[in-house]
Amino acid sequence: MAYQQDGKWQTIIEEDCKSYQQWKRYPVAITCRYLRFTRISPGANIAEVVLYERSEAEKQAIQQAARRERVEAGRLFGKLPLVDEILCGQESKHLFKESEPGVSRVETILGRPCRVLPNEGETPPYFAYRMAQGKYLAPGQCYLLTVEYPDDQPRTIYMINQGCETPRGFHSGNTVGDALHPKYVGSNPESLQLPVSGEYQTWSMLFFMQDRFPDLNQPRGAGPRPLTPYDGFWVVVAQPDAANAPMSAGAAVARIRLFDVPEPEHYQARYQLPPAPLPRRHLFWREEMSDGVIQSSNEAERGIQTDVAFYEYKAKLMGFLGMNTFCKDLLEFGHNQGWDAGPNWYNQAHNPQRWQQILAMVSKYGYDVLPYYEYAGSIGPGGIGNQKRCKTLGGQPDYTHISWSEKANADVTDPDILKDAKKLLDYTIIRHKDKVNFIGAWFRPRSSAIPISFSDRCLKLFADVSNEGKPVTRVQLQQDDALLHGIINGGLGSARRFWWRCKII
Repeated sequence: MAYQQDGKWQTIIEEDCKSYQQWKRYPVAITCRYLRFTRISPGANIAEVVLYERSEAEKQAIQQAARRERVEAGRLFGKLPLVDEILCGQESKHLFKESEPGVSRVETILGRPCRVLPNEGETPPYFAYRMAQGKYLAPGQCYLLTVEYPDDQPRTIYMINQGCETPRGFHSGNTVGDALHPKYVGSNPESLQLPVSGEYQTWSMLFFMQDRFPDLNQPRGAGPRPLTPYDGFWVVVAQPDAANAPMSAGAAVARIRLFDVPEPEHYQARYQLPPAPLPRRHLFWREEMSDGVIQSSNEAERGIQTDVAFYEYKAKLMGFLGMNTFCKDLLEFGHNQGWDAGPNWYNQAHNPQRWQQILAMVSKYGYDVLPYYEYAGSIGPGGIGNQKRCKTLGGQPDYTHISWSEKANADVTDPDILKDAKKLLDYTIIRHKDKVNFIGAWFRPRSSAIPISFSDRCLKLFADVSNEGKPVTRVQLQQDDALLHGIINGGLGSARRFWWRCKII
């Protein structure tokens, strides 16, 4: 798209037309009479174009944003433009909500008024403020959220930043650092005698603003995200129930501030890796189901309009955190998470080009890449994992009580599984090996995705290889511990050989 200025056409937008049935938003700041749309190729098809002018309130917010005062944002960041500020111990014009009316209260701590969540209830409490409402915030722009809290007693504090749909927790003093009795996973809480400073400390989060945000009700995956940057976003202060944080004096916050970070590249971590061939560390993170933010084809249910932008925000944040390896889950419980599997093998992903687009983006940053697989054999119309060739010792249909996760499994002694796994690595790594530097493939079995099999074929294999050709039955194995340990050890040896034969790098 171009506009006319002084009799000449100036290009302002170039659209690649790679997204299907998705709106794309292009903020521009121009005044003109004529716009021109040009199709470069016959395949450049656009169904609809909408133009709108900013409201007067938005225009005023943009003008105010250009005049934001720079104030001290901390030792690392220096002075940054202040977008918004909430003094939690005072009356505020910001929208304010609590999990229950009156669950929080204002106390003077270390000489400053704070809003406190007493550690008393049987349910996790919270209080929340809508930040930056009516102010100009730009999608994709880098911002800094800071929270000032009293470091006077042990405290467990959870912060939820809906501007990027990210919860983070921190603690001070000898609190256990996590919930003692989480619902879904086992934790390893540990009480350390961390000293408290007796002063106010600042917790900070650097992040990139989404296009849309949820209200206080956080959807799991696709769901309503009715708020835009002009509406502001919720910042939530929360804590576990009292039984799960018994040593905490309760979350307490004096001030919350939001800063604009105009040049985030200035805050990239700098480190010196040792020269080859000395070993180098690979620092990365691993997420599960975070891509629900971009899962829906409905614009109102997407936090970020384009898939690759969601992952590019993470790539940019990696530079700030000093990470050098990009990790992406390609299989979750064996299911395709965004790569082109072709027909009749794995079920095709909602966006089969996502992985290819991510690799093209990551290559610009020079990161190493480590794809992650929760492998259970291929899951699709012609997938081998669906056949569940691994069999339990007692004849039960599932290995564990988590039956919903046992829709497929992979027997590593099966030559067909070796072919299947190599095909997976071919589709996701080998075909893209010239784009980025793959440092390996991370396979993680979930539940019983890669179990020891007691199928008839595996029993015969054990008999031929490790039992002098003597047949064994499942009943014998249930009654003979030594024999059972023999087949288990044999299975583990087969697993080691399997992973070695899968070696690709």
